[in-house]
Amino acid sequence: MFALKKLLGDILMPFPVALGLLFLGLILLWSARRKNTAIFLVTLSALMLGSAGIERVSDYVVRSLERKYPPLVNPSAFKDAEWIVVLSAGQTDDKRVPALDRLGDDTVIRLVYGIRLYRMLPGTKLLLSGGGAGPGINAIADNMKTVARELGVPGEDIAVDGSSFDTADQAVLIGHMLKEKRFILVTSATHMPRAVALFKKQGLDPIPAPTRFTALEDEADFDAHKGWMPDAENLVALDGALHEYLGIAWSWFRGQI
Repeated sequence: MFALKKLLGDILMPFPVALGLLFLGLILLWSARRKNTAIFLVTLSALMLGSAGIERVSDYVVRSLERKYPPLVNPSAFKDAEWIVVLSAGQTDDKRVPALDRLGDDTVIRLVYGIRLYRMLPGTKLLLSGGGAGPGINAIADNMKTVARELGVPGEDIAVDGSSFDTADQAVLIGHMLKEKRFILVTSATHMPRAVALFKKQGLDPIPAPTRFTALEDEADFDAHKGWMPDAENLVALDGALHEYLGIAWSWFRGQI
């Protein structure tokens, strides 16, 4: 089920869908009776790729997720928090490189943000969450712990959940680990709505501390034209936001939120 969810999530993104339409259209161009359909599919593919790469389009979708939970601007207001829970976001298992280089970009940003909160709230501990992708592969949480220790966090202040495969698993396992303890939840801003919903379904009350905001306000107007210029970076941002909406729909369908 986990592998099927990941496969569907990857296939139903704008780029694979547009590419599929393009290939289908090119195939149909060879059929004399299907040329109108082919032209329609190729045109639709071009429009999908072009619009998905426009910053104003991607930012609109991304902000609908990122603005649900604002940044935690005053962490000291939550001195009753005992734990800083950091959710992982992928890694590579290339053992030739240090643990830091194995972690995905979002995982690194979440971890650094969690360590920042840990230092701002003396007495708290870190709970790093994320399992491995298979036998013989280090759990993401273990690599996160290695990096946290390299950055000066004492080992006794770090707990790990190295057996969860996705956010739904993390909500269940962390609920068992922390029970009634007060905790701050760190994850990417686009991921936070789904994460909070999953944790609340388990009877938990996380304090949201989103990071990795991408649809940022920019008051400079010298490059305002970029808001309408297609760019691969915007396509990636939109892909991530749509992945979250698919994740929310999947979790709702399975009764997890």
